[in-house]
Amino acid sequence: MTKHELIVVGAGLFGSIIATHARSRGHSVTVIGQFKQCEASPASGCVLSPNWLNTMSSEDIYNALGVLKEHYELIDLKFSTNIISKFKAKHIDPKTILVKPDIAATVVSVEDNKVIFSEDGVLHTLHGTVIVAAGIWSKELIPDMPDIKGLYGASLRFKGNISPSLHVYAPYKQSVGFNIAPDEIWFGDGSSLIQSTWTKERETRIQKTIDRAKHMCDMSSLKDLVVAEGARPYVIGHKGGYLRQVSQHLWVSTGGAKNGTVLAASHAHKIVTSLEKSYVE
Repeated sequence: MTKHELIVVGAGLFGSIIATHARSRGHSVTVIGQFKQCEASPASGCVLSPNWLNTMSSEDIYNALGVLKEHYELIDLKFSTNIISKFKAKHIDPKTILVKPDIAATVVSVEDNKVIFSEDGVLHTLHGTVIVAAGIWSKELIPDMPDIKGLYGASLRFKGNISPSLHVYAPYKQSVGFNIAPDEIWFGDGSSLIQSTWTKERETRIQKTIDRAKHMCDMSSLKDLVVAEGARPYVIGHKGGYLRQVSQHLWVSTGGAKNGTVLAASHAHKIVTSLEKSYVE
């Protein structure tokens, strides 16, 4: 098997899982992180449930879970809820998924087999198979892909302990709280607002998230509270995520929506398998 030189644009869940899986197969990977405001991945709790994966085929789910089990620890959760007795799921600590970028820079353009990026005002070029995994900013680099809609919200992390809890507070809206790490709670309420609404109502919406957390958790002290804002990428017309080989050495992978962890692993499997199959053929 030939080893490929890969350049991954984006250090979120998609870019990180793709990079980790490719490296495990012996490929050389350079990750470029752009650190945009409201990246989705830092706000993610990486909760996985088969009940949320109806946009994926059983084969894709199987392959994705295989990738995740190979590289990360999947922790079982059994949520108590206000509508059913128990709800089973798994989670992965995002801190174990997100990789440290090899380069922190602004990507100016991508082409087949080439990335041009700006670092400290100086342009640089890298050559290799390019994988654009830049979330809601992917279309800036791949203009002919479908439009991407970013839906904004916030999650919370704070000190404490809680039995995994899920509270349905509106149709298709769920508050979720669990220990993402020892003595650290992750809480999210599934808020998803368009950018203009989020910009206008940001402080009010974050306070609503905090209020919902107080309903479920002991938040007597907020001194350790961390609020993470993020914009989930929804690719118009592609509910199950968007993966495309644009040209021989250029791919785009995004559209994780609420199932980013599993979709990222599915895309990682497909990209690496395709690269290795192309060599065999």
